[in-house]
Formats: sequence, structure tokens, C-alpha cells
Amino acid sequence: MLTLIIVLLVVDAKPSQSRPYRQAVVLSYADLLSQLIHRSNQVGSEVRSMVYKGATMNRSSLYLTVNAAYASSEQLDRDLGMLRGTAPSATVQKEADMVFLDRVDCLRELRAAILDVLPQSASVRPNVGGAQHSAAEAFSYVISSDQAFAQLQRMMHALSEKATLPSSTWEPPGMGWNAAYASSFIQSLAGSPSLAPIHEVVLASVSITPPAESYSGTASVLPPTKRLDVSVLVDNEGNLSEQGVTVKASLVPQSGKATANTSTKRINLAAGQRREVILPPLRTVEGVTYRLNVSVTPVPGQTSPTGTSTSYVIQIAP
Repeated sequence: MLTLIIVLLVVDAKPSQSRPYRQAVVLSYADLLSQLIHRSNQVGSEVRSMVYKGATMNRSSLYLTVNAAYASSEQLDRDLGMLRGTAPSATVQKEADMVFLDRVDCLRELRAAILDVLPQSASVRPNVGGAQHSAAEAFSYVISSDQAFAQLQRMMHALSEKATLPSSTWEPPGMGWNAAYASSFIQSLAGSPSLAPIHEVVLASVSITPPAESYSGTASVLPPTKRLDVSVLVDNEGNLSEQGVTVKASLVPQSGKATANTSTKRINLAAGQRREVILPPLRTVEGVTYRLNVSVTPVPGQTSPTGTSTSYVIQIAP
């Protein structure tokens, strides 16, 4: 419906149209623009919530919220582009562009600020100074956007007293989103217990090929084979991505004539990711009993080794 209305306006608009027709164009533009403003107000509400409650959120929720708000602001600017050519005047269009572009810039800088003070990767050090600068830039875009919107309202009202736009102010009244407030906001994120880095990688499961055919006491009895394939599911239960995580499996002979051998692979894990790791095959000798040790090396900052290793007794049938 939005596209259809725009097309009709573009096709039918003529410089010599009567005042009633021009008024109709103004009111139609105001109605379409109001729909975008209502959506922009929802994004603004999410921005205020992040600023007020960000220090009480967890990292995953904060990342998701700021990324979603940024994506929404970009979509709104693209949707505004559909109205270009239908604005009552070039100055009105320019002012509307400024409102929505400034809000895109606000979210871009706010996202950068959050990622600076709360890096997603364990290999990246927090940059509090950079985050404070980006947050101050974000808040300055909010102020300029609100000022541009006030001017847009006046321009539309001058064209027609009936061309009213809904209120749209992202900066809360009396809050003063200035550089000092930006610094305080970033410090609250940096010192938040709920946003503190968590490093924890664990084994979720281990499977082997060939699988056991039977059991003898505590040993799993495998069919005759000269190789053992080990597949491991590894979970990153922390809130940061981890690089170079070592996953290892080793066979240590418990009886018979054989030598120990080890298989290793290094992987990267995003926060919250579960990843299957297929290790290079291990050598086996038929008729030998082994202890299979499987582990994921705790990452720097991990406080507990619980869940990072396990072992099995396996017997290769002769």
C-alpha cells in the first residue's frame, strides 16, 4: 500500500495543480512520514532503555539489543528513501533525511561504544576511552536529530495547519545527554557485574568410530581396527568468543605392545557456540586395551576445570 500511494503521487503531481491538491499532497506525505516516525519512536525507546538499564543486562542481551536497534534505524532510513520525490519541498525532504540519518549515526556510534568497552572477543582489550568518545558522539547525534525533527514539524505546519506529525524526541527531557553523561554511562557498563567477562569452555559429548560392540567390565570393546576416530562437541558457555581453543584426545596403552599417541586440533568459538570437532585419527593395535583421554584446555580466565576432560577404557578386539 505504501508503494502504491507513492507511485500515484509521483505520476499525478504537476506544478500547476490547485492549492487543494497541493494540500492533499502535503497531508499524504505527513501521513506516510508519521508511520515512520512511530517506528522511529520505538527504536528511541529501546535506546533509552539501553542507556538506563544497560548495566543490569547481560552481554548477550545488550549485544542483541543494540544490533537490532541499529538494523531498525537503517531500515527506517531506507524506507524514508521510498518517500523521496513525494515530499512537498526539497527543504522538507532534506530535513527529514537529517532526522533519520542522525539516528542511524547515533546507533552506529552507540554500538561502537558498547563493543569498545565490552569486546566480544577475549583477545581484544576493552577501550574505555574510545567507548566514551563514541558514546558522546552518539548522544550528540540524538540532540541534532531532535532539533532537526522540531524544525521539520514547523516546516510541515507552515505548509498546512493540518499536517501534524507525532512527537519524536529521543533525548529524555531534562537528562542532558552530554559528554559527561556519556562517560558515566560507559563507566557503568565497565563496572557492571552482570557484564563482567565469563570464560568457560567445556566438553558436551564424545563419540568414537568404530563404536563399541560390547562391554567387558569397565571397558568398551571395539571391533578389530587400526584407527580410532574421535568426534567431540565443545560448548563455549562464556560470554566472549575464544580463539585457539585446544581440543585433544590421546590413547595410552594399558596392556599389550603399543605406543601412546595423541590427536589435537585448535578451534575458535563464538560466545554461546557449540561446535563439533572431528580430530585426526588415532592409531590402534588389535588386542590392546587403552585409556582414551579427551580434553578441552581451559581458556585464560577460566576459573574451574570442571567439565573440560573425560576418559574411557577401550579394548580393541584381536
